[in-house]
Amino acid sequence: MTEESVKKILEDLPLPKDIISGLVQNAKGAKEDFTNGIRAELRDYLSKVDASKIASDLLDKYDVEVEAKFKFKRKSEAKTK
Repeated sequence: MTEESVKKILEDLPLPKDIISGLVQNAKGAKEDFTNGIRAELRDYLSKVDASKIASDLLDKYDVEVEAKFKFKRKSEAKTK
């Protein structure tokens, strides 16, 4: 939920403004804590990944196939002068 959606939900409730602002701050803090936790977990996991081993395993176990398409377009008269 975004901060705006939390505000909109809380506006419908008969609560004092200071309580609403506190709840919005708590929601904002919870969102930041969640994203920081996810970021830290991903950073920790990716720091343990051996990219060269993964690439080596891929190249050992799979054939690499590349498909390419080239198209030549005639230059217009205005561009060549």
